[in-house]
Parts: sequence; structure tokens; C-alpha cells
Amino acid sequence: MDMEGMFHGYPMNVYITKEILCIEGLMEEEVVSSGTLLDEVLGGGFRRGWITEFYGWNWRIMIRLMHRLLYRLRHLYPDSRLTLVYNQLFGGLDPYSISPWYSDQHIMIVRSFADKDIVEILRQYSKADVDFLVIVDPYLHTLQETYFKGFKRHAITSSLRNMLMSNAVIMLFNRGGNKELSVGGAMLHHLVHVMIRVLQPRNYNKLILVERIKHPLLPYKSLCIDIDTLLGGVQTL
Repeated sequence: MDMEGMFHGYPMNVYITKEILCIEGLMEEEVVSSGTLLDEVLGGGFRRGWITEFYGWNWRIMIRLMHRLLYRLRHLYPDSRLTLVYNQLFGGLDPYSISPWYSDQHIMIVRSFADKDIVEILRQYSKADVDFLVIVDPYLHTLQETYFKGFKRHAITSSLRNMLMSNAVIMLFNRGGNKELSVGGAMLHHLVHVMIRVLQPRNYNKLILVERIKHPLLPYKSLCIDIDTLLGGVQTL
């Protein structure tokens, strides 16, 4: 058997053959290009039905990356339907910088204001007939929790599991947590298909380090690059 790749998240000595990947349907998923250098880290682009997580500790950079990437995708796929679940109390979102059109009927923006809201929204939109489903900061309302943090995060991650029934390109923009993983921990780590970690190297204000931490088909890869070059000259916010 030819060894085609290694599933990150499994023990390092466990290899996944091409035959097994075909059985699991991993190699048959439709690839959706971002039209940018980000495809190099994504492994050719996004895959429908997969959850791709972007996470980092500098939230300003994460929000900027989200706006730039969605703007680029709206340019490439103007007739696609996009649902954005934005989990913030106020501010931080500029709808007109996401879409190149002043009035865009193909974008739906949903806000949540409590942890129970995000659980219900994720369940509601798990079967939504959309092309792109983007979830921003799902664990926000658990950051200040003390006694019930684990329970509430488990409920949110379980709701994210429902997203696997969707045929959409699913993107998750999340905060960095402990032990180099994102908020959501090991349970979320095993749930998502692709994990992209975004760091800002010291003394390099304009550069970010974009790392492919997990991918079912591909090994680790990284790019040290500025956001403008990474996303192909998208307009500045």
C-alpha cells in the first residue's frame, strides 16, 4: 500500500492509506479555493463539509483576517450564500468590508449575546442551505466563567458537531487557549478537520505566522507573511 498521508491528531506512528481515505470520503470532498496564498496552508483550499478552524491569541489580527478573507471569497463567488454567526456583544464587525456590494442579499449575519444563544443558533443553522458558514468567537461568553466553564464549552462544542451534517464550507474563527490549542480544548481539536494557527512573531509587526497544525491528508506547513500578501491585496479596513 502507498502511504499517502498522516492524520494529525492520531498517534505519530499511525498512517492513513489512500484506500482508507477513500472509504472515509476524505479525498472525494469538493475543494473550494480561496484564490489566495492561503490555499498553500489549507492544502489547496477549503473542503465542503469540513470544519476549518483559524485561531490565535491576538484577536485584533484574527478579526482582520476574517474580514479580509470573507471579502476575498465574496469577490470570487458573488452568487454564493454566506451565513456569518458573530458572537460579540458589540462592535468589531464591518459588514460593508466583508461584501464588495453595498447591498448584498446573499449574506445573513446572526449575532449571539449569551452562551445559550450560540448553542441554539448552531443547532438551528446546522442544516442551513448555504455555501459558506462562518462562526466567529463561539466561546466568548465562557471566558469569564469559573464554575460552569467546562460544561458550557462542552455544550457549544457538541453544537458545533452538528455542523458536520452540512455541505457548506465551514470556517471557525477562535481564540487561542492553553497548551497551544484553541479555546475549546482537546474536544474541539478532535472535532475540526483542519486547524490553522495564526501567530505574530516578535519584532515583526506587519508579519504573521500562519501554521497548518492539523489536516487529515497533509503534514505541518507554515508561512510567515503579511496579511495583504497572504490574501492577495484585499482592500484595507
